[in-house]
Amino acid sequence: MCTTTFGTLTLAALLSDPLTRAMMRSDGVSERDFAALLFRVKDSLADREGPADPMPNPEWELAEV
Repeated sequence: MCTTTFGTLTLAALLSDPLTRAMMRSDGVSERDFAALLFRVKDSLADREGPADPMPNPEWELAEV
């Protein structure tokens, strides 16, 4: 990724990035297929997330000194 600004990563930015375009061209991947892959990855990562505020594990608590 050629971007230098963190937090501005969008599908449009990825699809216009020169390194991404070169990879897509070399692998014969269309914009539509690449976008579909990114959405599948996003959905998979969202499915892996645990609860927003997980209950703390008592074993993780630091013992008082």
